Amino acid sequence: MILSCQKRAQNLLPFTTSGEMMDVKGPEIAAQPHRLIRLNAVLQLCSLSRAALYRGIKSRTFPAPIKLSARSVAWLHAEVILWVDERVKERDAKKVKP
Repeated sequence: MILSCQKRAQNLLPFTTSGEMMDVKGPEIAAQPHRLIRLNAVLQLCSLSRAALYRGIKSRTFPAPIKLSARSVAWLHAEVILWVDERVKERDAKKVKP
């Protein structure tokens, strides 16, 4: 059985905005609609290279980061999950066509 991206993300990406591991599991993560994740967590979730990620941002095919300070950015966890889910839907739509 294939786990949804959201369930995988709950297990893979419990990070704070400073990149430290949080002691959070399960539904607590889903209850945080504006949870921010940093670059390493985004790369791990999407399996993209850093260069590919920033090309996607520039071409507006990947969610833009939120500027936290002069030298710090983060992404909305929900937007990244939606991006991954869209890739899965695109793949599945191609399988259905004869």
